[in-house]
Amino acid sequence: MLTYSYYSLSEAEDDTFESELTLHGLARGSVSEGPYADLVYHQRILDSWERIFDLNSVGDPDWLGDHTQNEKSIQGTFWQLSLDQVRAITVCTSR
Repeated sequence: MLTYSYYSLSEAEDDTFESELTLHGLARGSVSEGPYADLVYHQRILDSWERIFDLNSVGDPDWLGDHTQNEKSIQGTFWQLSLDQVRAITVCTSR
């Protein structure tokens, strides 16, 4: 769940988001809980997670790392996977 963090493409974008939260009296951990819940920021956090699936996205190399599209990967976890949900299998061997 990305530790309920906003997924920014640069340090400047992250700082801007943090400043907006502070301006509205919110903190990262309080956006979706308790009396200070703010659904707008909650949705912005969730929407930012879509970026992890975009291997063509370009972010600040000093912030996200300097990886080519072929070096990027997507890692996910789930409770259960049925055989009919499998789209492809890639055999991977370690050193």
